[in-house]
Amino acid sequence: MNPKLLSALFALILMLTLAPAAAEGNAFADLLRQGLKNVQTPAATELVGRVVGGADGDTITVLDADKRQHRIRFLGIDAPESGQPFGRRAKQRLSDLVHGKSVRTRCTGQDRFERRLCTVYVDDVDVNLAMLTSGLAWHNKPYERSQPARERSVYAAAQQAAQADRIGLWADPSPTPPWDFRRASR
Repeated sequence: MNPKLLSALFALILMLTLAPAAAEGNAFADLLRQGLKNVQTPAATELVGRVVGGADGDTITVLDADKRQHRIRFLGIDAPESGQPFGRRAKQRLSDLVHGKSVRTRCTGQDRFERRLCTVYVDDVDVNLAMLTSGLAWHNKPYERSQPARERSVYAAAQQAAQADRIGLWADPSPTPPWDFRRASR
């Protein structure tokens, strides 16, 4: 097993084990918990390739140098579904930004559909952030812990700015977040 993954797993087990003791003010548990702040999670992986498809406003397919396809889910954002207002516009905006272009991704894991969770760059432009500033995606708060802290705060600020300026989906006085739309569609 990957040593960094093993280390992160060990840290998680320790935290779950020590949480009740730490809540009771156990000094030893508090000391261990403080030490766990320095445990590193597995490093992000990088993928470089050309965008050959787009499913919606936050999912693309990238073809790597070995001609393998990778489904990429944009980390930190959630775009409207195709049946929602602004869903087709989000998909078109993403296509305009990436289709047929060479991209570099920084991936931190996979979702339950086995898509890689990534921040996507065209040249040095953060495409995930571009979707937020276009007002065509939400900052995905339920999963923001998957993002580096700096990226998380920049994404939150970008959404707030788009909302304040009523850009894209924020022109709607009460847009429905995609996670609520999906839940209602089940």
